[in-house]
Formats: sequence, structure tokens, C-alpha cells
Amino acid sequence: MTRTTLAKWLAYFRSLQRQLDLSVLLVHHRRKSAAGGVAAGQGLRGSGDIHAFGDSNLYLRRTRDHLILSSEHRAAPAAAPVYLDLVATNAETTHLEVVAEHREEMRHGLEEQVLDLLPQGTVLTRAKLRDSLAVQNERLGMALESLERAGRLCRTPAGWQRVN
Repeated sequence: MTRTTLAKWLAYFRSLQRQLDLSVLLVHHRRKSAAGGVAAGQGLRGSGDIHAFGDSNLYLRRTRDHLILSSEHRAAPAAAPVYLDLVATNAETTHLEVVAEHREEMRHGLEEQVLDLLPQGTVLTRAKLRDSLAVQNERLGMALESLERAGRLCRTPAGWQRVN
């Protein structure tokens, strides 16, 4: 599908949404080579129009241990990611189960470690942070995004630095 065709479909969906006062749900997939640590919507396959179309976007991605459900909203801050497991004790009751509590503690611990490495005025690249913390790139990316949303870190052309 060309970008022009996609833009026409999205315009049609938006007109239906407004005319009929309804919600539109699009399901799409990430490209296989999406870089770690970029905003989830930037990893969508194809046109950026799909990312821009959404008022609220949910992203489900797999890590080695869990599924992670994250969100972006046009008019509100994003909620913290939710960690999920697919529980399949039998075929009739297969379901997703929230396991956020234990992962949230790990993430907050990592956030504090990141802040400890960045005293006021220090700027470090993501690679330097990852090497210093000996942590997976994906976990570091989630911690950096959370700290940025909370207004505690900002990304500069030279790297990450503490705010205030």
C-alpha cells in the first residue's frame, strides 16, 4: 500500500469516527529491525501516518521473560508499562496475567542507579550508561523513557543529563 493510499484510508476512518461518534481501532505490527529504546510508535512498519493517526496508542512487545504493554496518548502522559505473562495451563483458559509488581521494583531500582550516574551537569551517552550499569539495552531504554516522562532526565545531542 502506498503512503497516499494509506493516508486516504486513515482520512476515511477519521471521517467515520467523527460522523458516527465512534472509536476506531487499528492493529498494526512493528518492523523486525526496530531499534531498541526508540519510542514504540517510531518502530511501526511503514508510514509514520499510522503513528500520527492514533489519539491513544497501545504497544505490545515481547522480551525474553514477559510481554510489555506500553501506551502513548495525544492529550495525556503515558502510563507506566504493564508487564504480562501468557498463562496457558489449559487451552480453554489461556489468558494474559499482569506481573507488574516485581518488574516495577526492578525498573525503579534501575532508575535510581541511572540518576546516581548522572550528578548535576554530567552528560552520558546511552552506550556509556549501559556499559556502566551492565544492563540490557531494552531495560535501560524503559528506565530512560520513564525518567524523561517524569521530568527527571532529558536527552541532549550529547547524551542524557539530569534535570534540576
